[in-house]
Amino acid sequence: MSWVLQHIEETIPGKTAEGIWTEIEDIAVKTLISAAPHLRHSFRSIQPEDLENSMCFEILGLDIFLDESIKPFLIEVNSLASFGTDSPLDKKIKTDLITETISMLNLSNKRKKKIKREKNE
Repeated sequence: MSWVLQHIEETIPGKTAEGIWTEIEDIAVKTLISAAPHLRHSFRSIQPEDLENSMCFEILGLDIFLDESIKPFLIEVNSLASFGTDSPLDKKIKTDLITETISMLNLSNKRKKKIKREKNE
């Protein structure tokens, strides 16, 4: 992806990687906002006692298409993205994604004990 963005910056006047990413982020945020009620309902159905949604999450894959003017469009949202790997690059990308996701969950023994203690009160 970085090669594509660099190529775009070098060949298309007025287009920057930062600008393209900003447009893609805007699409992602709007997509998540529109999907939030459905996701919230699904998560609450699975874990009704988990009021802060600390036990349930989903990794979504957003497929983005860049048209001839480098305008991004959402093609689809994948809720069952594959984590199989076909190449070393694919493995690195998916390993980094899983590592960052786990980091965002803020898992720790201290937090786990606090949640258990609060649940038992």
